[in-house]
Amino acid sequence: MARQIVTGAGPSVQELEHRIAVLERQVAELTETTRALAAALEHASPAIPGGGAPGLVVVPAPTC
Repeated sequence: MARQIVTGAGPSVQELEHRIAVLERQVAELTETTRALAAALEHASPAIPGGGAPGLVVVPAPTC
C-alpha cells in the first residue's frame, strides 16, 4: 500500500486497525516462508562438488 498524504480528516480508527491487521498477517507469512526457505537451504546438498555454488552464502535464520 502506498503512503498517503492526509489533509483534514484521516482514515477512521477501524480502517487503520484493519490495515494493521493485514500488515501483521503479511509479516507473519513472510517470516514463516523465510524460515522454511532457510531450513531447506540448510539441509540442501551442494549442487557443485567441493563446496557449493560460487558466490552462494547460506546464512542461518534468526532464532528469535
